[in-house]
Amino acid sequence: MADANMLEQAVATLRDASHDVLFVKEERPRAPDPNVLEWATRESRLLITFDKDFGELSQRYGLRAPYGIILFRIPDEIPTSERAELITQNVNAQVGWPGYLWVINIRKRPAISQRAATA
Repeated sequence: MADANMLEQAVATLRDASHDVLFVKEERPRAPDPNVLEWATRESRLLITFDKDFGELSQRYGLRAPYGIILFRIPDEIPTSERAELITQNVNAQVGWPGYLWVINIRKRPAISQRAATA
């Protein structure tokens, strides 16, 4: 499940990668965070978000997230298409999301190396 603040392009990229993504922005755009977390639990879904409030809800207030929450911290300077791809790559990693709050913090644009073409 993608929170309402998730990038639309990230949702599209995840869907293109065969993920069944419910997008809060499409379904219930004004749903309060505790309701979104409850909905994700009811639907047995991992929740992806940019909203730090979900960390507080799960850690401080003990609201359960049995299928996991991924809180992405990606700078706005990184182009939207690259942020969408980074989100998809991380979700695809499937490193045992259930039951945990994961914070994925990307501080700068990933380095891309190129090798010189040989003749």
